[in-house]
Amino acid sequence: MLPHAKNPENEIYFKKMKADYLRYLSEFMDDENCTEIVQKALKLYTECDTLVKNHLPPTHPLRLGH
Repeated sequence: MLPHAKNPENEIYFKKMKADYLRYLSEFMDDENCTEIVQKALKLYTECDTLVKNHLPPTHPLRLGH
């Protein structure tokens, strides 16, 4: 779904969902693999943060839940 996101709101939603999934997955990984997974999640959260600040008003539900 993420490659087909046509507007920032959809892109933010799907990136956050993917980052959340990776964060939850990291709780069950060994330390060696966990670091890589956490870095991927952090990258997605950072991308979401940039998109949220640039495209959504302060009162938008996605931004408030961010």
